[in-house]
Amino acid sequence: NDSGDQGHNVELQVIIRPTDNTRLFAQAGYRQVFNEKTGLFNTREPVLRAAAGGDLKTAGGFSASLRAFYCSSYSKPIGAPGGTLAPAIRVKLPEAFLLNARVAFEMLHDPVQLSAGVEAFNLLGARFREFAGTTMPNRYDFGGERLGRRVVLFVQGAL
Repeated sequence: NDSGDQGHNVELQVIIRPTDNTRLFAQAGYRQVFNEKTGLFNTREPVLRAAAGGDLKTAGGFSASLRAFYCSSYSKPIGAPGGTLAPAIRVKLPEAFLLNARVAFEMLHDPVQLSAGVEAFNLLGARFREFAGTTMPNRYDFGGERLGRRVVLFVQGAL
């Protein structure tokens, strides 16, 4: 929190395992900050977050996952692009909705685990900030913006 701010954060998570090979989850979070001097809630809050998803594994070694995430809009101070001596800038982060999916096949499972698959991030292609930053026209984004949709082929192993 900013200096002089206090607040609370509440999260609730529910996990359901209908079978040994399936897992469903839902999570909701709420954050509210207030100013110690005035006792008033900050107008840049509250921040609401929600996530849900599921995992499925088959006896044949296949697995699939689907995840959805939502975060409400809020603002946050960042250091200025002009340098560390410049005053901080308050940046409004827009609401974000992400959808990720993963499909994998486990080729080896004992004693070495080896799996391969494909994972898709941000299936809807929404642009969103991973953390506060400023947009600089015709230049890179200061503070970074997460890339849009991407698909990754992977091989994963464990001893």
